[in-house]
Amino acid sequence: MASRDEMVLLERVFLRVGTAETDDQLQNVICKFLPPVLLKLASEQDGVRKMVMELLVHINKRVRSRPAVQLPVEALLLQYQDPSTSPFVMNFNIIYLKLGYPRLPIEKQAELASSLLECLDGKPLLHQEALLFMLMPVLSSMEIPPDPVKRKALFSFTKKARSVNLFMDYMLDMLLLPYGTTSEVRPGQGASDGLIAPPGMSEYALKRVTGENPLSPEGLEKAKVGIVKLLGADVFPEEDVVCHLVIASSDTRHSVAGCADMELRKISGSVNWNKPEVILKLYGLFRGTLLSKEKEAVINAEHKRTPANTRIKLKILPFLLKSREAANQLPYAIQVIFDCLYGTNTNLKLKSMAVQFVYHLCTSCTDIKMAPVGPVLLSGMTKVIADLSEESKLRGLAFVAVGRLCKLLPALAVRDIAMVQSFFDLLPKESNENKLAIQEAISLIAPAFKELTAPSLFLVEALVMSNIEASEPLRRMMALHFADVVFLPNNLSSRYCMLLATGDVSEEIRNEALQLIHSAVGLNATKPQILDKSADEKLFPSFVDMLSFIQTKAESRLSSNAKVIVGTHTLPFNAAAFEQIIIYLHMCLMYGAGELPDIESATSMKAQAPTMAVYVRQLLCNKEADTAGENAVHIYLLLIQQFLSTTRNSLVMMCLLELVAVACDQLAMQFVDKLDWLQNFMYSGQLEMREHAAELFGIVVAVGLNGPKIEHVLEKLVKNIKEKSLEIQHGSMLAVGYILQKWAASPVKKNIALTHVQEAAKSIAVLLSSRNDVLVFAACTSLGELARSLPLPLPPGELDSKDSSLATTAAVVNVLFAKLTSSQESNAIKEKAINTLAKLCVVDNSFPWRRQILEKLLDSQVIYICACMHTRLGKKHRCR
Repeated sequence: MASRDEMVLLERVFLRVGTAETDDQLQNVICKFLPPVLLKLASEQDGVRKMVMELLVHINKRVRSRPAVQLPVEALLLQYQDPSTSPFVMNFNIIYLKLGYPRLPIEKQAELASSLLECLDGKPLLHQEALLFMLMPVLSSMEIPPDPVKRKALFSFTKKARSVNLFMDYMLDMLLLPYGTTSEVRPGQGASDGLIAPPGMSEYALKRVTGENPLSPEGLEKAKVGIVKLLGADVFPEEDVVCHLVIASSDTRHSVAGCADMELRKISGSVNWNKPEVILKLYGLFRGTLLSKEKEAVINAEHKRTPANTRIKLKILPFLLKSREAANQLPYAIQVIFDCLYGTNTNLKLKSMAVQFVYHLCTSCTDIKMAPVGPVLLSGMTKVIADLSEESKLRGLAFVAVGRLCKLLPALAVRDIAMVQSFFDLLPKESNENKLAIQEAISLIAPAFKELTAPSLFLVEALVMSNIEASEPLRRMMALHFADVVFLPNNLSSRYCMLLATGDVSEEIRNEALQLIHSAVGLNATKPQILDKSADEKLFPSFVDMLSFIQTKAESRLSSNAKVIVGTHTLPFNAAAFEQIIIYLHMCLMYGAGELPDIESATSMKAQAPTMAVYVRQLLCNKEADTAGENAVHIYLLLIQQFLSTTRNSLVMMCLLELVAVACDQLAMQFVDKLDWLQNFMYSGQLEMREHAAELFGIVVAVGLNGPKIEHVLEKLVKNIKEKSLEIQHGSMLAVGYILQKWAASPVKKNIALTHVQEAAKSIAVLLSSRNDVLVFAACTSLGELARSLPLPLPPGELDSKDSSLATTAAVVNVLFAKLTSSQESNAIKEKAINTLAKLCVVDNSFPWRRQILEKLLDSQVIYICACMHTRLGKKHRCR
């Protein structure tokens, strides 16, 4: 009975549909009867189901030809959502939803969008994809409430994780879909060949986002804008939408890319780029589906994604470069790097980012983690460098990448020293920009060799030695840097290379070498001059070893094109390098004596002389200190003489003076036949040179000559003091003072007529009244030296006398008193006058004016001068 009633009702509906003449009549009938008719499909009676199917076929024919006819979409949605609705009925519901939903006004579609989303949960996958396909064009028209509570209510489906994941994946595929793409098999392509999925997509993804009626390019653009709008509406967590925005920002349509860029900038600062889920998703988009052979059989071919296109890769890479987690996913990172360098459809920008990714790995990964892949990355970078067809800028980046890899994994550089040499060889050939890159690379590589031991260290020494005198300045500079970084301060070869660099034609290299060679103490040392005997690292090499090494190199250079010819002399080194070699040997000598060398001034060098004296005498007596059968000290003296024969240098002369002075009984005799040679320096135009040469001359004369010869020399010097030439007067006066001081202090008494001593003292005293400060200073120095060892050989005279002839000791004291109180005299002259007055009181026990001198020194003005002098001396002493 019930089935007959149902049949009667269906016949009436059939009649109503069949008699509907206008669209409005048809629409009213369908809207009223379609949902209940669909429910009849669940009837147990075959006749009922058959009549329903006939009715639906008739409705389909009528409706599909009349696009203006609306369907009861809301009623269908409610019926579709009803859990009691059978699956068979749902299948027909989804058919009419797909037919009726797009016919609604866009405002109505937007209003029902949330209801469509609510329908996703628990439905078959094909239904879900159909609902999402209907929804995509509507997203741009949805009104998203700014109020978080209302927004949460509108998108209540977000509480269901499966629905959210499905929705997010579908939107991602829609964003990846190129404009004008369909899922149809292309002409000339067999159906069995399958579809060619666009970049980043699989065949399955392509099918589900194109459907039966693919969106037009304009419709797809509108849908993508709507997706971006929804993603930026704070509906989903930032980490869930950021990959979508990265893809959208690479879109070819400005409306999509611009909107996505804006949203991406808003959240990029707050997104956790170290979240593994985000990074793995970016890697998956970049690489596509890459599986091992075991896993490849598990995944269906149509679900395998293709790698992203170049536009997308360019957008993904910057975010990988800012993520530490991306660096720690090493297998994926290596694949990305080599894909960008050698993959298809790559470009310069991708290659540059790939090299920067290597930088990122070096800074973000530990050496333990990088060790297995380091050789692979190094080979990739060297391949880029070796390919001269690559852009110069890319090769420059690759040079630095090699440096960073070797800095993190020193074994890479140690195993391939030839690679480092090739970098040196490339310096002259590369562009200016790449030269800087190679410099940086070599600087980064250098520390890798610090822990080397022989024989590998010898290879590095040879590397430095072969480049320190190369024609290209940058090669020399980097060799200098290598010598500084790799070797300890007591390494002979590296210090020798630095010394050679001090004579470089490039001022920059010279200054750098000087700074490095004096870095242990500095030319203006501020460190305490106390040597730490317990220190493991020695600041200087052994004097004997260094001297032997330099002598060997010097002999080799004299027989090669490296020799330097100056006039009639042939030198192994140029003047600048030779000077620093001698000074450095002096520093080694001082360090061997047990003190940190201080060559800031002659005063500081003299202060260290007593310590040096002990060590020099030990070397002179020690046969083990001999080099090539000759004593090291004597060889050092010969080097100094060789240098001074062509170049006048006051500091080198000071080194010679100090060496001879501390062992004058053993060394002075070597210069007896070189007095004329020394006199040339005494009359030099350099003030300091005259002072040092005069003192050395005085020592040699007093120690090496007998009494009559000393008298003869004094006669000549006294005569020279009366000459008009300033240099001759100055040098001769100083030499007289040093000769008489050394003669008087010598334990071996040599007879000299008193008249010669008196005449010399008078000739010096006369110049105390000179208007030339240089001569006055020298006169004070000579009289002070003389007074150190014997009473002033002048008549005493009277202190109150007005005698201005300066022929008496009293006249000398009066002149010195006058200089102390004169406002016209410089402080240097006043200090020297005080020093001379003090020395007058020391040796002569019968000196009659000690009290007067003390009273004068206690005068307020003089006390101020003394205080200034002692303050300066104190500062000098503290700095040492």
